[in-house]
Amino acid sequence: MANLERLNGPYVAKKWEFIYTDGFPVRQGKKFWIIYDTDKNQTFTDSKNEIILPKRKNKTLYGEYLKIKGTLKREFYYKPHKLIVLKKHRKKGGITRCFVRKNDAKLSRIFEIKEQKFSMASVFYDKVSLNWKLDGSEGDIKLQNTKALEEADKILPGIKDLLDPLEFYIKEDLTVKERVEVALQMLGPVHNIVDGQIKGVTSKVEGHVHNYIVDFDGNGTALTTYHPIEENIFHSHAIIEFVIQSAQSGCYREDPEDSDSCYSLYGIAGAPPHIHYIPIVENPEDIKDKYLYKTREEAKSVAAGLGLKSVHLMKNGYWMPGKNHKNLMESLSTD
Repeated sequence: MANLERLNGPYVAKKWEFIYTDGFPVRQGKKFWIIYDTDKNQTFTDSKNEIILPKRKNKTLYGEYLKIKGTLKREFYYKPHKLIVLKKHRKKGGITRCFVRKNDAKLSRIFEIKEQKFSMASVFYDKVSLNWKLDGSEGDIKLQNTKALEEADKILPGIKDLLDPLEFYIKEDLTVKERVEVALQMLGPVHNIVDGQIKGVTSKVEGHVHNYIVDFDGNGTALTTYHPIEENIFHSHAIIEFVIQSAQSGCYREDPEDSDSCYSLYGIAGAPPHIHYIPIVENPEDIKDKYLYKTREEAKSVAAGLGLKSVHLMKNGYWMPGKNHKNLMESLSTD
């Protein structure tokens, strides 16, 4: 059998509900289990792990679903996403926001996902999308987003209490001080304001980092980084609205034997096309609300959805996905 995905049961067999593979009927009242594997096979077994067959094909709701859908691929699990509103979104006046919640437990949390992932089907989630208004007066934005949340709450109960209808609202004619506060609120406390610019260090990719400088709108440069052995191998990155653009070593070539390649000139391959990200540190209270759990099982479930293999116990008694805080934040930032 393929890898086990989940095991349901025990259930109690009804009269003439099942037979063994040799045709002998399963006794009424006998306990049985339903096994689902990662290849989407559904198997019924008794307490001795002997396979039993339902007399009615596609006995379970899951079986009926398989009958309708045919062969299925491995189930898709959504990954939490931290939304960042850019200038292009504000120019449009709004943005589509997408939220999901696992439907196998009443207390499962609601979390936001990428819009591009919303159309991907998953039988394990309830989901909703809503148009989030960004432009207009404070009163109009609050009214329209409140209405959107009330409609969404009909599908995902509790979402209207989760979100602030004025989230991402920015007052017009911000002062320089207010613009700084907005930028730092998004980026977190690991960044500095120097001479009217935001400065910090990028994520580590291809074995290196960059110091970067951006203005309050997030436009600037990830400064030049040189190879530690060969100073003729270097590169920098443009940054547009806090998004670092792709770049490579000036002499990098896909064919290392090219006469102008870094390898031909200096015996070092150089950095291929790549991007970095500006680390985003969430408010500690947001982390507590979103990513800390009372039980290890809850944290493990979220960790699996984030592609993390471990969880860890915090000093405050909560469980967090990932082997440590940095591991979790890297997973969220590189989605």
